Amino acid sequence: MEQEKFIYILLCFLALVTVANAANENEQEFDQMCRLYKLLNDPITIPGLTISLRSDSTEAANQITLGILDRAQKINMSVAEQPIVEVLTNTDKYKNKAAVDGDATKKGYFNLKDDAELEKMRSAYKEVLGAQGAEKAFSKKYGRALEEKQRQLLRPAMSNLYQNLANTAALCQDLEAKLRQTIATARVHMGKALYGSKYAATPTDLLSSTGPLPNPTAANFPWPTSADRKTACAKPDGDDSTKAGNALATDVVCICIRDHSTGHDICAAGISPAEANFAASRSPANAAEAFEKIVAKCKPGSEKITLLNIASKLTAAVQAVYARMDKNGITAAAANGGPNGAAKRFNFYGITALGGAAPGRGATGATTHAMAGEGVCIDYSAYLKPTKGIPWINNIEAAAAELKKGKELFAELNRELAKAVAQERQMETLLIVGTLLTPAVTTAPTETTYKKPTVEEQNKCKLKNTIAEECPSKHCNYDDTKKQCKAKPGT
Repeated sequence: MEQEKFIYILLCFLALVTVANAANENEQEFDQMCRLYKLLNDPITIPGLTISLRSDSTEAANQITLGILDRAQKINMSVAEQPIVEVLTNTDKYKNKAAVDGDATKKGYFNLKDDAELEKMRSAYKEVLGAQGAEKAFSKKYGRALEEKQRQLLRPAMSNLYQNLANTAALCQDLEAKLRQTIATARVHMGKALYGSKYAATPTDLLSSTGPLPNPTAANFPWPTSADRKTACAKPDGDDSTKAGNALATDVVCICIRDHSTGHDICAAGISPAEANFAASRSPANAAEAFEKIVAKCKPGSEKITLLNIASKLTAAVQAVYARMDKNGITAAAANGGPNGAAKRFNFYGITALGGAAPGRGATGATTHAMAGEGVCIDYSAYLKPTKGIPWINNIEAAAAELKKGKELFAELNRELAKAVAQERQMETLLIVGTLLTPAVTTAPTETTYKKPTVEEQNKCKLKNTIAEECPSKHCNYDDTKKQCKAKPGT
């Protein structure tokens, strides 16, 4: 019995020593922070579309829209009215936009922005005609240029289809602009979630960005001007943007760097900041350098993140953080019911040694939790109230809301692009049918010449005369038996 007690006590002691000196105590928290870092930092991919009329390969929405407009313009030019044809072909008279605008008989047919647009239209019309030196793909597909009679037959319907398509294409371009603006707005929230309220990027800065979020300047890294780890991480303060809870980058440093000069292996092995002793005051630049060393240890992700799933991924990652709170505490002594009680512990994130002392979160000493109440963790109690919330999580939620709007805009854009493709097909079908039309050949009626008979010819012989007086004596004899005239012999 005594031997069993000894073994039990020995095992408990070994377990305590192992926990007290273990590395990677915040490995799970670190994995969660890494996931959030990648979701916030990496560019947002807009999926390619496969609704192009000419190919099954994916294309960006703007490429599809411009391609549709380019082809539709050529199809519409196939039935162009004569004043348009004259401007496009007479380069001597209509050298530039000014010359076109100066001709009242031609200006109404054009709405040119500049000379470049006129030249682009001329180049397109050469393709329609299959002119020498022009691309031949269009003329090979649709054959020779239509005759004027064919153009006249197709023009009303083609004009209507082209206008409808132009309206749809304009809507597509507007939707894509709104989509990119929405993503840019979301990325500003993501930047503030990652680097705090001083993050200076604007939607305009991020509108065309396809790379990671720009790093803040060292002076704007979310860390007090001069503070050790315990000061920066121990007491989150919503009014101080440099304290824990305001930026994910700050919190990454807080759960991976101890208030000590060595042993920064709580999240992963090999983290060695240039200024390793965070028990002394450190600057924002020192903290920024430590942050870069820490996130370099993040495991590479394998799943593909796009506009279609990033909002749900962000929400799930935040929920994982909430679920991890109070899951990494070690009871070193009887917990104080106030500062370390059950309700309070649900706000702790990271390794914590619970005991009677108030939580200092300093992680002092040679081991991670040499003293009860210490730990490499963050106490989010100041934020977890109904009207507040953790600031960097608030920004993530705002970003997720924008990204959901972006997803809806993308779906609408997809539908309108499909509509534009269908309208292009209608124009193409009309043109193909038009090439088969043979204009009706109108033959002028043959004019018949009538010769007016002379009086003698009129009276030469009236076949129906029934009395002798009506029978011309010169050429006819009257047959009294038959009571009719008959021609004289030899006449």
